[in-house]
Amino acid sequence: MHEKIGESSLYMLMIIIYITVIIWVGGYAVYAVSWFLASSIMVGVLYFYTKHRKPRELSVDNVDQFLKGHVAISSITGAVWGSLVIYFIDFTSSFSLVAASAIVFAIALSGLMPGATYRPSYIGQTTSMLVPFSGYILLFAEGGFRIAGVGVVILYITGVISSIRAQRVTDESIFLGQLRELNAKVRGQNEEIKRTNEEKTRFLAATSHDFSQPLHAQGYFIQALEQHLDKPEQKTLLKKIEASWQHQKRLLNGLVEINQLESGTIVPKIKVINIADQFQSFVDEFEFTAKDKSIEFIVDLQPACVESDPLLLTRIVQNLLTNAFRYTPENGEVKLSVNQFGDDVEISIQDNGQGIPRDKQSQIFDEYVQLQSKTLHGEQIGLGLGLSIVKRLSKLLKVEIVLVSEPNQGTEFKLVLPASKRDIDPSQLPIMGHNNIGDRLIILVDDEKDIRQSMSNLLEQQGYQLIIAATPAEAMTGLAAHENIPDLLIIDKRLADDESGIDLIRDLREEVNEDIPAILMSGDLSTPQEGIPLDNVQFLGKPIGPGQLQRTIIDLLRQDVSV
Repeated sequence: MHEKIGESSLYMLMIIIYITVIIWVGGYAVYAVSWFLASSIMVGVLYFYTKHRKPRELSVDNVDQFLKGHVAISSITGAVWGSLVIYFIDFTSSFSLVAASAIVFAIALSGLMPGATYRPSYIGQTTSMLVPFSGYILLFAEGGFRIAGVGVVILYITGVISSIRAQRVTDESIFLGQLRELNAKVRGQNEEIKRTNEEKTRFLAATSHDFSQPLHAQGYFIQALEQHLDKPEQKTLLKKIEASWQHQKRLLNGLVEINQLESGTIVPKIKVINIADQFQSFVDEFEFTAKDKSIEFIVDLQPACVESDPLLLTRIVQNLLTNAFRYTPENGEVKLSVNQFGDDVEISIQDNGQGIPRDKQSQIFDEYVQLQSKTLHGEQIGLGLGLSIVKRLSKLLKVEIVLVSEPNQGTEFKLVLPASKRDIDPSQLPIMGHNNIGDRLIILVDDEKDIRQSMSNLLEQQGYQLIIAATPAEAMTGLAAHENIPDLLIIDKRLADDESGIDLIRDLREEVNEDIPAILMSGDLSTPQEGIPLDNVQFLGKPIGPGQLQRTIIDLLRQDVSV
C-alpha cells in the first residue's frame, strides 16, 4: 500500500483534472474550481495519511487501526464526490448529465485497476459515492431518467465484484511471485548444501586415504613385532600401542561410515546366512578383549538362519559388543546369544555394567552423544558414533532393536530378525581342512613399501606363499615366473601413476583364464562395494586389521574350494 499510493493518487489527480476541464469548458467555472479543490484535498489527505506511516512503524497491534483509518478517509472522499455530483446534476441539461456520468464512471472504474491501493478502501469510497447518487436519481429523476439510477446500481455491483476479482488476481500474482522467490532461495540453498556435501565427501575421501595408509601398515607391524617379544613388560607396552591403534582405527571408520550412510552409498547384499557360523569368525577377537579386561565372555550361539547382509549385520553386533565391553567393569560379564523363537531370530548382547537411565535411553542412538566423559576406566571412548551407526544399519537391514536397561543393573540390546525359510547357500557351509594353507599362493600388490612389508611379514608367518609387487608390471612378471595359479589376489585399488587395481585384477584373471577371488583394498573409505565392476571381489577399507584380513582370506578361499 505504501508503495502503490503514489501511483493511485496520480491516477485520481489526472481524472480530477480531466473532469475539471470538461466542467470548465461547459461554462461552469465556479463548480469546476469547487470540484477541483474539494477532490484534490481529499486525495491529498489520503496520500499523506498513507505515506506518513512507514511500513516499519506498523505492527500487529496497530495495523488494524491504520487500515480502518484508510477506509474511513476513502469513504469520506467518496461521500464528498457523491455530494458534488448530486449538486451539479441537472436532469434538464444534457451537458450536466454527460459530465455527471463521466465523474461516476471514472471514479467507479478506477478501483478495477490491479494497482488499486487497498480494496476495502475502494469499496468504501464507491459505496459512499454511488449508493447515495443512485438513490437520488431513483427518488428525484422523472420518467426514463430513473432507469439511469438502476444503471448506477448495476455499475456499483459490477464494480465491487470486479474489484474483488482483481484483488484475487493481485493476491495470486503476489503469491506466485513470493513462491518463485522462495523456490529460487530453496534451489540456491539446496545447491549450497549439495556443494557442501560434495566438498565434505572429497575431504573425507582424501583424509581417510592419507590417514588409513600408515594406520594400515602399523597394524601389521604391531602383529609382527609381537612374535619377537619375550618379556612381559614389552608385551604389555605393545598391547597399549595396539589399543591406541585400534582407537584411531575406530574413529576413522566411524566418521567414514556415518558419511556413507548419510550419502546412501551403502547398499545391503542380502543372502541366507548361518548366524552362528558368521559370528564365530569374530568371537575370538572379543575373547582376547575379555581376557585382557578380566571380563567373563559368555557365548551361546544356537543354530539359526536369517536373510541379511552378513557384513553389515556383523558390524552391528561388533559395535554393540564393543560398547558392552567398554561399559562393563573389571570382573563383570558380557553375554552374546542367538536363539530362535518361532518365526523370529533374536540376537542378544547383554552386560552387567552400569546401565542406562531411562531418561537418557532415547538419546544414545544420536550422533556424537556420550553419556560418560571422554575416558572410562582409563580407556578412550571415541566420538559417540557407534550406536548411531547401529541404528542406521539396523534401519537399512530392517532389524528391530529392543533396549532393556536399568541403572546399576546392566544393559541388553536385542536384535530381532525374521528366520529364513530358504536353504543356506552351500558356499556358506564350513569346509573341513580350510586352514590347510601351506600351499596357498597369494599375489599382494600395493605401491606403499611399508604396507607391502608389514602385510607380507604377517602372511608369510601364517604360511602363505607370496608374489609381492609394487606395480601392475611387477605383478604380471611375478605371475609369469611362477608355475602355480594364484589362489587369491590382494590388490590396492589406487596404485602409483594412476594405475587401477580393478584393471589389474581383470588382467591377472585373463592371464590365467580363471576367476581368482580377490580382496580390493582402498584407503579411500568412501568407495562403495557395489561400485566394483567385478564379481568375486571383496572390498576392504584401510586400515584393515590383521584379524579381519585373515577371516576374509579364509572365507574367500573356503568359498573357492566349495565351488
